Amino acid sequence: MKTKTASILAAVAIGAVTLAAVAIAQQPKGVASRDDGYLLPTTALDVDVPRYRVALIHEAQVPGQEPGVLVELNVVEGQQVKAREVLGKIDDSQPGMARQIAWEEHQAAKEKAENEVDVLYARKATELAKVEYDKSVKANEKTRGAVADIEMRRQYLTWERGQLETKRAISEKKIAAFTAAAKQFEIQAATEAVNRRQITSPVDGVVAQVHLHKGEWVKPGDAVLHVVQLDRLKVEGEVETERYSPGQLINRPVTVEATLQGRKVQFEGRITFVRPLLDGRGKTYVVKAEVDNRKEDGHWLLFPGSYVDMTINGAQPRLTKAE
Repeated sequence: MKTKTASILAAVAIGAVTLAAVAIAQQPKGVASRDDGYLLPTTALDVDVPRYRVALIHEAQVPGQEPGVLVELNVVEGQQVKAREVLGKIDDSQPGMARQIAWEEHQAAKEKAENEVDVLYARKATELAKVEYDKSVKANEKTRGAVADIEMRRQYLTWERGQLETKRAISEKKIAAFTAAAKQFEIQAATEAVNRRQITSPVDGVVAQVHLHKGEWVKPGDAVLHVVQLDRLKVEGEVETERYSPGQLINRPVTVEATLQGRKVQFEGRITFVRPLLDGRGKTYVVKAEVDNRKEDGHWLLFPGSYVDMTINGAQPRLTKAE
């Protein structure tokens, strides 16, 4: 009887060990059981997200800002350009002449504002008139009627006119200074009008398309060039909500792998955006990463519109209830 009981207990123990082994084997890799029955990640796992789409971060349909004839176009499709580089020009002869006129008038007003000759002459003339008047006053004090009354009045008027001429000369200098300042603004406005007729790229990139050509009329808002930035691109796709929450993935480094002519090429980047909205089924959400593109034999390897595989490195899976 004792032998039979012992055999039963041994079989139960073996069964328990077997069930525990099966339960452990069924746990996800990189997780461990907690006392409260949840599975806790023991190591950082990588999320493989297949078939992500490559897209542009920056592009621009470069417009003409002012109406006129396109008199210069210095680029062709496929050419690499720099931000703020002048790529073409709309006829700017009219604002160019306005700027030159404003500059000449500014120089004249500035010269007059800085010139002291009129003020100095008016002051000297006033001093002389005062001396002549004072002499006549003293002469009449010694000998009554030595200087006629009408002459005294004339000399006094000359002295007063000198004082007024001095004030006028000072006032004209101030007006000239204001005029010079106003002409400076006219120069800036004309310069801005010239600059607005320049076709410049807002980003470092490649000319993807030329819409208008030299000699054609440009209307404000018309796209002249299409420029795309290729040195840095974004990759976007979906991640399942069951395994990873948005907060776990933001700013995570990524490795993007593209198949180019039968060979695998990798690029490095980082998650920059996690969309705070789920899909219609509530099972996935969109993440976007920015990756650094690179050239080979003078040509970019990664292109917008292509599809790649992406690994989100070091992401921690969600805690899941142990069965």
